[in-house]
Amino acid sequence: MAELSARLAMDFNAIVPNAPATWTNNRLHFFKYMSESTAKKVLENRTLRWSTAATLNDPFELQLQVSIDSIDIENVKREALTNIWRLYSGNVPIPAANPLGVMLEILRIYSPGLSKEELFQELGDGIGESLEVIKNNTPKNREEVMGVLSSIKILSLTIAPDIGLMWSHYANSHRGVVMRFRSIPAFDSPFGMARPIKYSGVRPSFFTESYLINSLSGLQSVNVKEINDAVIYTKMAEWEYEKEWRISSGSGRNKEEPFEDVPFGYNELDGLIFGLRTSKEDRQEITKLAAAYPNIEFMEAIPNQVAGRVDVERIQTQPNAATAVCQFGSS
Repeated sequence: MAELSARLAMDFNAIVPNAPATWTNNRLHFFKYMSESTAKKVLENRTLRWSTAATLNDPFELQLQVSIDSIDIENVKREALTNIWRLYSGNVPIPAANPLGVMLEILRIYSPGLSKEELFQELGDGIGESLEVIKNNTPKNREEVMGVLSSIKILSLTIAPDIGLMWSHYANSHRGVVMRFRSIPAFDSPFGMARPIKYSGVRPSFFTESYLINSLSGLQSVNVKEINDAVIYTKMAEWEYEKEWRISSGSGRNKEEPFEDVPFGYNELDGLIFGLRTSKEDRQEITKLAAAYPNIEFMEAIPNQVAGRVDVERIQTQPNAATAVCQFGSS
């Protein structure tokens, strides 16, 4: 029973009861891998770095496909005209999703009774011309979109402190630490706004076939928030092992800066996990710096030789204290 109680106390997937409705998640904890030198700076300054794409280790971060070269243009024209005829000849009000939808509704009111051929002759050339404009403007669109995306700042987190590759890549080959951050509703913690990354084999596209069909038949306009979210919260599939969640602050306080170091609350840092190879000297220095954080709990990574993974164990701070081992791979 004591072992079960200890395991429950080490639940890294706990949730926040009655999380605020404005939050995008109800997770209690998020984790951040870092080297031992970075950990000392974080503890001394009480800040976390929010970064732009140019400062991240993946050159494909925050990229958006704006070309329509891979889209079946003839199918787009065909399906858009089919939608236009269905809307014009029907009895349901046409949604004013974009100017074309408004024009189609006006055409239905003031020019009723057009045949399909007459309607297509009226609007068909315009659809083709619109697609040609999009294609010709691809370089300009790419430059404008990337200009906006280049200033967006994000904070990268993860939901798992036991990922061997993460310890290797981000915590100086297990010499660093993982910090555990707590979402606190009373403090309106930013961690409550974190969202999971969607891992995909393709980059997000500004122009999809379905969007072009709906847009050219007056049914859809550009959803800037939807596109921004797709770019910010999508990564290529090979990064899936990171189990990343992100928070975006837009361009932050200073749009021109490549990163910003943003303060977090003393109570929001409530756990610290030493790596398999964290030196005795670094442990002592980091422990001393962490004394400023009243709710911090010290843990350490331990090798699970049988399963070939990293487990996490609470460091015994009192004589005869119970040891709790979290085996994340078994959950």
